[in-house]
Amino acid sequence: MFETFVCSMAMMSFVALAGPIARALGLEPWQVGGAMTASGIAWMIMARFWGGLSDRRGARRLTA
Repeated sequence: MFETFVCSMAMMSFVALAGPIARALGLEPWQVGGAMTASGIAWMIMARFWGGLSDRRGARRLTA
């Protein structure tokens, strides 16, 4: 549950900062919207692939 919370917060942080970053870079609103749309579609399309890969390989241990 914590991971879901953190991922949601990261996404919302990006959405909140996208407008000011776009203005600083001189981008049009439709360009930022297109980039967000493309990333959302890519996320949906690749979710099954990454999930299957995770199921086959399993989680890797992290060592400090």
